[in-house]
Amino acid sequence: MPESVTAGLARFNLDVPLLLGATGDEFDSAWSAEEPDRPVLSAEERAAARAAGSRITDSLFRSAVPRVARARAGADTWSYTFEWPSPLTGGSSHCIDLPFFFDVLDAPGVTEALGENPPAALARDLHADMARFVTTGAVEWPRAAGELGDSSRLYSAEGAGNEVITGAYDPVTSAPQVQVEQVRGEQ
Repeated sequence: MPESVTAGLARFNLDVPLLLGATGDEFDSAWSAEEPDRPVLSAEERAAARAAGSRITDSLFRSAVPRVARARAGADTWSYTFEWPSPLTGGSSHCIDLPFFFDVLDAPGVTEALGENPPAALARDLHADMARFVTTGAVEWPRAAGELGDSSRLYSAEGAGNEVITGAYDPVTSAPQVQVEQVRGEQ
């Protein structure tokens, strides 16, 4: 690539609105007990696996949200965080927001990932916000700038929030970031 992703985000398509977010537990929620091929872990092993998953979640997904917003400083950028925990995994794991995003809770395979009764109102709320963004290029909460205290739309349990909150990404906003070039040993 001729330049880093961050540099490209700061230079190109700043006229295109962007809405981005992550789930709260991308890679740190447990798997379903209904998966017989998975090993049975002790409580200590589960805690260690969750801690490792939290680091992956923060490093690869959650930290990208403020980093992208900061790179697009001054451009129309908004963030959300999806925190509804599946009763099957115990967390809001990777891609769990997609059936809510598209309001397809009745699609094949959704029950196996989300359980018997995922909150329909949450799907309606999230889908309405996403459809509004796609049709208007804006949402009804403050823009994100990649700074401490940025506003984000919280999607959680039915009747328990789904409001605008501040600081959802604060734990990863000021964390040092390892650049790809550093990993490869390039200068």
